[in-house]
Amino acid sequence: MFDLILWLIAAHVVALAAFPLVFIAFPALGDRGWGLAMPLGMLLTAVLMWLLTYTGIIPNSAWVWWLAVLIIAAFGIWVSTRHHAKMTEFIGRRWRAALVAEGLFLVFFLLMALMRANDPNISGTEKPMEILMLNASTQAEHAPPEDPWLSGEPVAYYYGGYWTLGGLSKLAGVEPGVAFNLSLALIAGMSASAMFSLVYSVTSRDGAGTGTAMLSGGISAVALLILASLAGWWELAANLSIGSDGFYQWLGIKDLQPSPGLGDWRPSQYWWWFRASRVINSFSETGADLDYTIEEFPSFSMVLGDLHPHVISIPFVIAGLAAVYNLMISDTRWGIGWLRAHPVSTGFIALIIGAAGFINQADIVVTVALFFGAVSLKAYREQGGNVFIVAMKALAPLAAIVAVGVVLFSPFYFGTLDGQIQSPPLAPVKFGTRPVHFLTVWGLFALAIAPFAIYFINASARPYISAAIRLLKAPKSAEISEVQALEMAEDRKLVNTLGRSIWLIPVALTVIPYFIWAVTHLIFNDLAEPAHIITRLGTVLPLGLLFTALFFTLVIRARSAANDGVQFMLLVSLVAVYLLFGAELFYVHDLFGTRMNTVFKFYYQAWIMLSAVGGYAIFQWARVQPDLKRNGLILSRTAAIAAAVL
Repeated sequence: MFDLILWLIAAHVVALAAFPLVFIAFPALGDRGWGLAMPLGMLLTAVLMWLLTYTGIIPNSAWVWWLAVLIIAAFGIWVSTRHHAKMTEFIGRRWRAALVAEGLFLVFFLLMALMRANDPNISGTEKPMEILMLNASTQAEHAPPEDPWLSGEPVAYYYGGYWTLGGLSKLAGVEPGVAFNLSLALIAGMSASAMFSLVYSVTSRDGAGTGTAMLSGGISAVALLILASLAGWWELAANLSIGSDGFYQWLGIKDLQPSPGLGDWRPSQYWWWFRASRVINSFSETGADLDYTIEEFPSFSMVLGDLHPHVISIPFVIAGLAAVYNLMISDTRWGIGWLRAHPVSTGFIALIIGAAGFINQADIVVTVALFFGAVSLKAYREQGGNVFIVAMKALAPLAAIVAVGVVLFSPFYFGTLDGQIQSPPLAPVKFGTRPVHFLTVWGLFALAIAPFAIYFINASARPYISAAIRLLKAPKSAEISEVQALEMAEDRKLVNTLGRSIWLIPVALTVIPYFIWAVTHLIFNDLAEPAHIITRLGTVLPLGLLFTALFFTLVIRARSAANDGVQFMLLVSLVAVYLLFGAELFYVHDLFGTRMNTVFKFYYQAWIMLSAVGGYAIFQWARVQPDLKRNGLILSRTAAIAAAVL
């Protein structure tokens, strides 16, 4: 218990030291980043220590870590004196939001700490390797830590999360063996408060009352850390002997069979819950795995208790989402001038982007993609013109920020990191995800978010898409009447207002990858058949159509100067959908030679993003409910009941 208290004190000291800087960097957030102060403070402290100790002169010692915290606190105090009035006003107006964020942190922290206290063993799965990395980071005299597997060589893995948590263990004076389990509790707490901070801020800015905004933030925190896939329903059905052997054979979840008799509601098989992260698979006639993948989600990770980089990165990914929103919603025109006008925000963006790959290598690509989408839409909203050209121009200032972030971590990216990617870096997926498996993983999110997406897609993109379809179906000019000619002219005018590029970009991003996959699949994958080109569409086609519809909606709303939470959440949904789309066609060619890790990483990132969308989508869903009529109202209520039951 004493270690837990010391751990909490150290984490909050770091958060308080960094909060004034976060306050200035995130003006768009309703709680001014209070829920993000802890992960960002830890990141600032860890990076400062990492750079100082990389010199080989300054030691990786507890007193130096405290000195780094004091340096950050000194900057924070200086900022506080310059913005005293704003901070005082914030405390008077928004203290409830900060209090709820802190309450969520403590609830999830203590819940996870209780779980780990009842199962503290650091054994099984990858835990021995993870405690090894934490020990290496804690015991290192200087950065980089020494490779535990190859004495005398630096760690070749992305160890940023272990370095950060190891530093907190030094600040708190807690041994690594205890810090391992407390780190899992800390990640749960920080993830909950960071998610609350983001979603509360977006909903409150979009007109939600304080209570509604807090509820939306809480729903997203629960969606992130408590909800699971629908695999539990299959487990329950099998345990109650619902369904035949043939049904479960068709369902194709390994080792899932109906109980011989009427069982209890709770399966008793050893580690039965582990199957929830291994739903997607195909089998040969002999029962051998053909497409063994991993579909972990945060609540599974918390139960399992692995301190892996994808788990450590959760609060930092959410901080990245908050930085994207803060940039996107800003009234300052995008360009080099934005960087000059917001130096602290720019610094945090560079830090977040650079650290993304340092903590969890797969995160940097997704983080940059989100920022690129945000600045492209922001620039198009402000400038108009050709969306493709505007996006390319908007890329230059972002590229400068990315370059700064990468240079900041250049000793890692260009020094010690040894990637596992083989040649060629991408390879065609041999076996796609069956729709029943895809819905098992994503069905609940689909039900919760679909009404929100459908409503805004219909409101924004439908007139343009309908006009384009009418033009494609229009009769030849010799066969049309004068009225039809006028209608066609109006349709053509409407479609042309967007420019040709808007029609070409989503096609290029969906059809071309699918065509490349089809060709490479038939050439390089053994047992590939032409029929696969059609069967793969069962999952790919809905995702491609959804991506296209979201893309149109985002551009159309940006053209009409939309600058709200809807726009941000649609962008987050777009990136998440494209991750799922891409995982059906190609995989990162790593040492395993399968798409196992690609599905693992992409699904995990998509889960974090869609958790944020979920709380906001439910707010918007309830908001537009009174406007629905007839079939729309029936469909909406049916979806609401189904989502509540699931």
